[in-house]
Amino acid sequence: MQGAIHEIHGPEPADGAATGYLVHLLARFQAAMPERHIVWATCRPELFGPGLKAASLEPKRLVVAHCHDYYELL
Repeated sequence: MQGAIHEIHGPEPADGAATGYLVHLLARFQAAMPERHIVWATCRPELFGPGLKAASLEPKRLVVAHCHDYYELL
């Protein structure tokens, strides 16, 4: 499995379905490529490490970039 996810965007800023879908995909990427890390760039600080781990996403291999606004995010 190779590739990258550029952007996941839901209709609402706090769209749990879009975030859940992204976490599921990233967990699959981590399982397929255990030597690689994931960069998650976001303007929202609501990521919860234990919740990510419960969804099989390893927080130790996740680099989170908190951006001030969407222009900085891009």
